[in-house]
Amino acid sequence: MMYKTVPHLFEEFARERTSTETKVVGTGLGMPIVKALVDLMGGTIRVESKEGGGTKTTVDLPLSIASEKQIEESRRRQRRDDVREVLADKKILLAEDNDLNAEIAMTANAFEEDRKRALEVGMDGYIAKPIHMESVLDALQEGLAGKH
Repeated sequence: MMYKTVPHLFEEFARERTSTETKVVGTGLGMPIVKALVDLMGGTIRVESKEGGGTKTTVDLPLSIASEKQIEESRRRQRRDDVREVLADKKILLAEDNDLNAEIAMTANAFEEDRKRALEVGMDGYIAKPIHMESVLDALQEGLAGKH
């Protein structure tokens, strides 16, 4: 890259040569977009260029290491999104005149023996109170995948 081009690198539509002068096509928007994104993230971008010797672009972003709690929450969010995608076009019909016969048992009994007993008597799933969205999504995903 020519030395005189570097100061204008982050200007919109700035190009070293026009596409009629070279076979390289482009609008001259790539680097301005990168700079805008780096600025939004509180970072810096530097360009070092030597004509005929290459160009080095360095981006520094102020990132912190996520805590275990943040990592777990991110995983939970991703899992919920994945399950929602799987469930997006599914319909559930529960036609039952007796709430006790619902296919997924919901109970305040949270002991493992209660779960086993519910599954032994024909329930397709088991959710203990308090209800968490993740438990409901798990039960729905397992039911739709035919794991019961």
